[in-house]
Amino acid sequence: MKLFRDKKLIQHNFSEKSICTLAEIIKPFGIPAIITTQCVPRYGPCVPSIKKHLGDNTPEFDKSKFSMMTKEVFDFLKREKRDHVVVVGVEAHICVSQTVFELQKHGYKVVVLADAVSSSSFQERNLALRRMLASGISVNSLEGWTFELLGSSDHPLYDKSESSQCGLLVQSDFCAVETDEEN
Repeated sequence: MKLFRDKKLIQHNFSEKSICTLAEIIKPFGIPAIITTQCVPRYGPCVPSIKKHLGDNTPEFDKSKFSMMTKEVFDFLKREKRDHVVVVGVEAHICVSQTVFELQKHGYKVVVLADAVSSSSFQERNLALRRMLASGISVNSLEGWTFELLGSSDHPLYDKSESSQCGLLVQSDFCAVETDEEN
Protein backbone atom coordinates (compact mmCIF):
# COMPACT_ATOMS: atom_id res chain seq x y z
CA MET A 1 0.00 0.00 0.00
CA LYS A 2 1.34 3.43 -0.95
CA LEU A 3 0.89 5.94 1.84
CA PHE A 4 1.95 9.01 -0.12
CA ARG A 5 1.73 10.43 -3.61
CA ASP A 6 4.01 9.11 -6.32
CA LYS A 7 7.29 11.07 -6.11
CA LYS A 8 7.17 11.72 -9.87
CA LEU A 9 3.90 13.64 -9.43
CA ILE A 10 5.21 16.00 -6.76
CA GLN A 11 6.13 19.47 -7.96
CA HIS A 12 8.60 21.27 -5.73
CA ASN A 13 8.34 25.01 -5.42
CA PHE A 14 11.64 25.81 -3.74
CA SER A 15 13.74 28.52 -5.24
CA GLU A 16 16.66 26.80 -6.89
CA LYS A 17 17.89 30.30 -7.76
CA SER A 18 17.92 31.28 -4.06
CA ILE A 19 20.05 28.27 -3.14
CA CYS A 20 22.44 28.96 -6.04
CA THR A 21 22.66 32.62 -4.95
CA LEU A 22 23.36 31.51 -1.38
CA ALA A 23 26.13 29.24 -2.65
CA GLU A 24 27.79 32.20 -4.37
CA ILE A 25 27.29 34.53 -1.40
CA ILE A 26 29.02 32.28 1.14
CA LYS A 27 32.22 31.88 -0.90
CA PRO A 28 33.92 35.23 -0.05
CA PHE A 29 33.24 34.57 3.63
CA GLY A 30 34.84 31.13 3.57
CA ILE A 31 31.69 29.57 4.96
CA PRO A 32 31.72 25.80 4.55
CA ALA A 33 28.76 24.04 2.97
CA ILE A 34 27.64 20.46 2.70
CA ILE A 35 25.08 18.64 0.61
CA THR A 36 22.96 15.78 1.85
CA THR A 37 20.85 13.65 -0.44
CA GLN A 38 18.02 11.28 0.37
CA CYS A 39 18.55 7.77 -1.06
CA VAL A 40 20.19 8.75 -4.37
CA PRO A 41 19.28 5.45 -6.10
CA ARG A 42 15.60 6.19 -5.44
CA TYR A 43 15.35 10.00 -5.63
CA GLY A 44 18.37 11.01 -7.66
CA PRO A 45 21.39 13.24 -6.98
CA CYS A 46 21.63 16.87 -5.95
CA VAL A 47 20.12 19.36 -8.40
CA PRO A 48 22.97 19.92 -10.92
CA SER A 49 22.85 23.74 -10.82
CA ILE A 50 23.11 23.74 -7.01
CA LYS A 51 26.01 21.30 -7.10
CA LYS A 52 27.72 23.44 -9.76
CA HIS A 53 27.40 26.64 -7.67
CA LEU A 54 28.64 24.93 -4.51
CA GLY A 55 31.57 23.34 -6.33
CA ASP A 56 33.00 19.86 -6.67
CA ASN A 57 34.84 20.03 -3.34
CA THR A 58 31.64 20.40 -1.32
CA PRO A 59 31.22 17.34 0.91
CA GLU A 60 28.17 15.29 -0.02
CA PHE A 61 26.51 12.64 2.13
CA ASP A 62 23.72 10.31 1.08
CA LYS A 63 21.34 9.21 3.82
CA SER A 64 18.24 7.17 4.53
CA LYS A 65 17.39 9.03 7.76
CA PHE A 66 15.02 11.96 7.15
CA SER A 67 17.08 14.36 9.27
CA MET A 68 20.38 15.26 7.66
CA MET A 69 22.07 14.96 11.04
CA THR A 70 24.02 11.78 10.46
CA LYS A 71 27.26 10.93 12.25
CA GLU A 72 29.22 12.30 9.27
CA VAL A 73 27.40 15.64 9.40
CA PHE A 74 27.84 15.97 13.18
CA ASP A 75 31.54 15.14 12.74
CA PHE A 76 31.80 17.82 10.04
CA LEU A 77 30.23 20.45 12.32
CA LYS A 78 32.56 19.54 15.17
CA ARG A 79 35.63 19.52 12.93
CA GLU A 80 34.70 22.93 11.50
CA LYS A 81 33.86 24.24 15.01
CA ARG A 82 30.50 25.60 13.89
CA ASP A 83 27.59 26.40 16.18
CA HIS A 84 25.39 28.32 13.70
CA VAL A 85 23.72 26.38 10.90
CA VAL A 86 21.66 27.57 7.95
CA VAL A 87 19.42 24.91 6.44
CA VAL A 88 17.86 25.11 2.98
CA GLY A 89 16.35 22.59 0.56
CA VAL A 90 13.45 20.19 0.25
CA GLU A 91 11.03 18.83 1.97
CA ALA A 92 10.46 21.59 4.55
CA HIS A 93 7.89 19.51 6.43
CA ILE A 94 10.04 16.36 6.55
CA CYS A 95 13.83 16.54 6.07
CA VAL A 96 14.30 20.24 6.80
CA SER A 97 12.03 20.16 9.89
CA GLN A 98 13.60 17.05 11.37
CA THR A 99 17.06 18.48 10.73
CA VAL A 100 16.43 21.84 12.39
CA PHE A 101 14.74 20.30 15.42
CA GLU A 102 17.62 17.86 15.89
CA LEU A 103 20.16 20.68 15.55
CA GLN A 104 18.21 22.77 18.06
CA LYS A 105 18.09 19.82 20.49
CA HIS A 106 21.90 19.60 20.29
CA GLY A 107 22.34 23.31 21.07
CA TYR A 108 22.98 24.71 17.59
CA LYS A 109 21.66 28.11 16.52
CA VAL A 110 19.58 27.42 13.42
CA VAL A 111 18.34 29.63 10.59
CA VAL A 112 16.00 28.46 7.83
CA LEU A 113 15.83 30.60 4.70
CA ALA A 114 12.14 30.55 3.75
CA ASP A 115 12.74 31.40 0.11
CA ALA A 116 15.17 28.49 -0.21
CA VAL A 117 12.99 25.65 1.13
CA SER A 118 10.02 23.86 -0.35
CA SER A 119 7.59 21.03 0.20
CA SER A 120 5.31 19.01 -2.01
CA SER A 121 2.65 21.67 -1.43
CA PHE A 122 2.55 25.27 -0.25
CA GLN A 123 0.36 24.16 2.67
CA GLU A 124 3.00 21.68 3.89
CA ARG A 125 5.77 24.30 3.52
CA ASN A 126 3.86 27.03 5.32
CA LEU A 127 2.82 24.70 8.15
CA ALA A 128 6.44 23.57 8.56
CA LEU A 129 7.72 27.17 8.69
CA ARG A 130 5.06 28.14 11.26
CA ARG A 131 5.96 25.11 13.36
CA MET A 132 9.66 26.02 13.23
CA LEU A 133 8.94 29.62 14.25
CA ALA A 134 6.76 28.46 17.15
CA SER A 135 9.66 26.27 18.31
CA GLY A 136 12.17 29.11 18.35
CA ILE A 137 13.87 28.42 15.02
CA SER A 138 14.91 31.60 13.20
CA VAL A 139 13.21 31.89 9.79
CA ASN A 140 14.44 34.57 7.42
CA SER A 141 14.79 35.32 3.73
CA LEU A 142 18.07 35.08 1.86
CA GLU A 143 18.10 38.84 1.34
CA GLY A 144 17.18 39.62 4.97
CA TRP A 145 19.81 37.23 6.27
CA THR A 146 22.43 38.74 3.96
CA PHE A 147 21.76 42.31 5.03
CA GLU A 148 21.79 41.34 8.73
CA LEU A 149 25.29 40.03 8.17
CA LEU A 150 26.47 43.10 6.32
CA GLY A 151 25.02 45.49 8.91
CA SER A 152 25.47 48.55 6.69
CA SER A 153 26.29 49.64 3.17
CA ASP A 154 29.79 50.44 4.47
CA HIS A 155 30.63 46.73 4.64
CA PRO A 156 33.47 45.98 2.19
CA LEU A 157 31.45 43.18 0.57
CA TYR A 158 28.31 45.23 0.05
CA ASP A 159 27.33 44.99 -3.61
CA LYS A 160 27.29 48.62 -4.70
CA SER A 161 25.96 47.74 -8.14
CA GLU A 162 22.86 46.06 -6.68
CA SER A 163 22.85 43.82 -9.73
CA SER A 164 22.42 40.65 -7.70
CA GLN A 165 19.50 39.55 -5.57
CA CYS A 166 21.16 40.82 -2.40
CA GLY A 167 24.70 41.68 -1.52
CA LEU A 168 26.60 39.09 0.36
CA LEU A 169 25.76 37.25 3.45
CA VAL A 170 25.94 35.48 6.63
CA GLN A 171 24.64 35.72 10.08
CA SER A 172 25.86 32.14 10.47
CA ASP A 173 29.09 30.27 10.10
CA PHE A 174 27.80 27.25 8.22
CA CYS A 175 25.42 26.49 5.41
CA ALA A 176 23.90 23.06 5.08
CA VAL A 177 22.16 22.27 1.83
CA GLU A 178 19.54 19.54 2.14
CA THR A 179 18.12 18.14 -1.09
CA ASP A 180 16.35 15.06 -2.33
CA GLU A 181 15.06 16.76 -5.47
CA GLU A 182 14.51 14.42 -8.39
CA ASN A 183 15.99 15.39 -11.77
